[in-house]
Amino acid sequence: MGPATCGTDPHARALAQLSDLDADVVVTTEDSTHDWEGYPYRIDAGPYWGYPRKGNRRKVIAWSRTPWTERMELEASATRGRFAGGVVHLDGRPVTVLAVCI
Repeated sequence: MGPATCGTDPHARALAQLSDLDADVVVTTEDSTHDWEGYPYRIDAGPYWGYPRKGNRRKVIAWSRTPWTERMELEASATRGRFAGGVVHLDGRPVTVLAVCI
């Protein structure tokens, strides 16, 4: 099974299920950089992960309801395109999010 392509029924169902969790931050893998109304702020690991680039597809994306105030990038060969990290503020406290796809 491959990634649920943006705009398809499987992708819409996946987003609906994740939205139903009512989480402040959601991490997806094998996704694309699309608009998601409930989670308008995103950080991703970039398009290069050792395979040919496929449009706006990403190995990992961290989505948030609140803006990211910091972003962490790791450019080492093992993590390039597979790590997205950042800080969001929830209830007035900073929360560090480390999102990894292996």
